Amino acid sequence: MAGIEKKNVTKSKIVNYIINHKATSKVELSKDLNISMPTVLSNVKELLAGGIVIETGEYESTGGRKAKKISINPAYRYAVGIRITAKHIGFVLVNMKYEIEKYERIRLEFSTNTSYYSKIREELEAFLKDVEKQGEDSGNRYFDSWNC
Repeated sequence: MAGIEKKNVTKSKIVNYIINHKATSKVELSKDLNISMPTVLSNVKELLAGGIVIETGEYESTGGRKAKKISINPAYRYAVGIRITAKHIGFVLVNMKYEIEKYERIRLEFSTNTSYYSKIREELEAFLKDVEKQGEDSGNRYFDSWNC
């Protein structure tokens, strides 16, 4: 495996581990993923700098320096789901911790006409505009572009 590819695989393992655990420490990452501490340290440093993970406090001291808790940054990225039924469409916005940020259900009878899909696009853009506005108001830089 090439150096860059191996680094990306390692970083991906670390991110997945952090997503699937409420909080963790660098020591836990090293032990549980069987990755050397220097590798964990450099990857976590990059993830912190990129805003992908955040420090969320400290563990109780066991005699030495308190280990910092590392968690996924819930506002790093979002996913949108669309549910289409016979009489409605629903939109849901989920953060990186799988928490629902927003949900909206609109009455719209299903159709195979192009106008139906145009209406879904309009409603989705309105749904995301509202979310983008909230992000701007809070200073969140991750709402900078939505592509519909």
